[in-house]
Amino acid sequence: MLSIANYIKEHCNLLSIVTDGGLEEAQNKAQELATYLMIYLHCPTHENTHRFLDEVLPTPPLCELINTRFVFYAASVMEPEGHRLAIEMGATTFPFLAVRLQRNTVMTMKGLASAGELFKNLNGMFDRWDLVLAEEINLKHEREERKRAQDEEERRLVEMQAIDRERMRKYEERVNQLRQQAISQLMDSEGAQRLREEASEAEERIRHEGAFRQARSSVISAEARRRLPQEPHEDSKAETVAFIKLRSLKGAHAERRFHYSDPLYSLRDYAMTMEDTMAASFSWSLATHPAYST
Repeated sequence: MLSIANYIKEHCNLLSIVTDGGLEEAQNKAQELATYLMIYLHCPTHENTHRFLDEVLPTPPLCELINTRFVFYAASVMEPEGHRLAIEMGATTFPFLAVRLQRNTVMTMKGLASAGELFKNLNGMFDRWDLVLAEEINLKHEREERKRAQDEEERRLVEMQAIDRERMRKYEERVNQLRQQAISQLMDSEGAQRLREEASEAEERIRHEGAFRQARSSVISAEARRRLPQEPHEDSKAETVAFIKLRSLKGAHAERRFHYSDPLYSLRDYAMTMEDTMAASFSWSLATHPAYST
């Protein structure tokens, strides 16, 4: 079975009627659209109800007026909300029509009236209340403009925040890159400094070791020179004299005469007196004997 709202929508061609929800939803819709709300209380047992629905409400000029200027709400007094509204609005004669603006009732019609009378009464109501409605429309436009400006400001704020976050991300990324570069450079600098220090230490060790070897060689050479026996006189018998030739590993040559009676280590001492021996190994030979090495 059709509700009264659906019945009116189909048979009276009222497109502005609210078919879903109750009076509260209809009032919210009227306020949202900044227009009038027409309330129809339906009494199915009243003798004039069917004439109103069949002859008055479907009239084209009236339908057009309601569709363009009203949100239409219908409720049956046989149902809880319609019964409550009938008591609240004092509806005792039917059909019953009421018009609300901003939730305030600005006109009521009780009992059967022709489409022309209803049309005339509605136009008279417009004359009295359209200024108030115009103010409401202006207020609605102002609210919409404020809402639009607020939405635009929020959108701009969100965009700016997104830009700021992206800038901060790039800044932090750049800072991290610079930090890593600084750390890398510092590590490279410290590594290079370490290498320089190690090289310097190695050079110092080599210099000290060279100086030590030189000093040690000088001492050995001096001690060897001190131990050398006196060289034979030129008039010494030839059979008692040995003529010694020495060649260092670096190619230096030296010659000296020794007595055959001189100890063999004297030859080594003589070799140690050569400037380029540095207490190193050397080769030596006797004129009448095979070569020896030490």
